[in-house]
Amino acid sequence: MRTVQNTDHRCVALLSGGLDSALATLLAVEEYEQVLALTFDYGQKPARMEIEASGEIARYLSIERQVIKLDIYRDFAEMAHLPLISGVTSDEDISYWMPNRNGVMIEVASAIAEGVGASYVVVGFNADEAQSFLDNTTEYLDALNHALEYSTQGRVKVISPTVNMTKSEILDMLHQSGFPIKHIYPCYTGEELLCGECPSCRKFISALKKVGIYDRFSWRFADAT
Repeated sequence: MRTVQNTDHRCVALLSGGLDSALATLLAVEEYEQVLALTFDYGQKPARMEIEASGEIARYLSIERQVIKLDIYRDFAEMAHLPLISGVTSDEDISYWMPNRNGVMIEVASAIAEGVGASYVVVGFNADEAQSFLDNTTEYLDALNHALEYSTQGRVKVISPTVNMTKSEILDMLHQSGFPIKHIYPCYTGEELLCGECPSCRKFISALKKVGIYDRFSWRFADAT
């Protein structure tokens, strides 16, 4: 028997410290009265920096943030050679694929959402990555929500306010809102200075240039591009 009533005033937001989740969480704060941010540590190389960045963002937004550990990927990494954990680098997006990562995190977040009485899980998908990763698409959201109708009594729903936006559009909206871009951490390496070479950094650089603010943040990169 459920003891907590789900309410449309509450949501759980996945906050990694990257561009997409930062804007998705910002929009969630504007839309909902109570927002609980979740940051996942699944053994990825940038976990420490992502936890630090997402913590800064949560403080800026004045919301609660909790760190969730997922040891399954750390335990599985050696057999699967998962690059975000092993540190193996590549120029291709798809080489950084983590088996069902979004699915696992969203299912965990949905369980937490129902437990705390939240009706929504907010995630930061984007149109650029949807071209490489099917789990960043609207079709994936629809499939998830269909499944959650069976696995959550409160009919928790996953939404992504950024799903149809490009990285540059996301950055521009954050910049126009006055959000502190310095807190964003997109790099796969886990180093304090962004490498500027991994696929995520390259997309961040491209967005900074399109928005016209690269010069203000070039100091964050190990090798200014």
